[in-house]
Amino acid sequence: MKHILWLVIAGSFALALLSPGAAAGVIEVQGRGEALASPDKVTVRIGVQVEDEEAQAALAETNAVMEALVDIFLEHTSEENIHTVSFDLRRSEHWDADQGTMVSGPFRVRHVMEVSLHEIEAAAAMIDRSVEAGANIVQNIHYSVEDTKALQETAYAAAKEQARWKAEQLKPRGTVLEIKAIREAETVTPQLRTMEDAAAAGTMMPGQMHVTAAVEVTYRMVQE
Repeated sequence: MKHILWLVIAGSFALALLSPGAAAGVIEVQGRGEALASPDKVTVRIGVQVEDEEAQAALAETNAVMEALVDIFLEHTSEENIHTVSFDLRRSEHWDADQGTMVSGPFRVRHVMEVSLHEIEAAAAMIDRSVEAGANIVQNIHYSVEDTKALQETAYAAAKEQARWKAEQLKPRGTVLEIKAIREAETVTPQLRTMEDAAAAGTMMPGQMHVTAAVEVTYRMVQE
């Protein structure tokens, strides 16, 4: 009689698990996604360094070059996208082996501005014209995507889609999936996939902005 009772209880339990809407366990999977976009902004530092025996002469020449550079910059961007990042005026020094001491040299003035513009294709020409106008410092060329939110959304959507596909391959027949929990598996960090910056301005390669995302999803399996 006891054996019959246990069989009845076990049978009832099994039927409950297989009944429509009943939970049939969980599946935990990870999905990864990525998104690519061409940069829509370029930032570059351009300036000049001048040396002269007279401080005022070095400063005057520097100011003349920087005024010409600002005029060139304003043809491609607005004033709020131009700012000075460094300015320095000092007398240079060098070691004199004959005297065995440091001796003073000419005055040196260095002025560098950072410029941001959205005309990516115009950056090379702007740099070329800047050098023609007297710039002898060009550095820190950086391409970026100004708004990465859309890229991140695309990467997350692709990550969730991959996680769903994995879960569909793993779930038993006769079950459907319901999301129980989802969390970020790693921090999304936009990175620039770029070719090496060429020495000549006309051969610069912007590359593409690359965003990756990873999520961990827990699915509840439910009997159909």
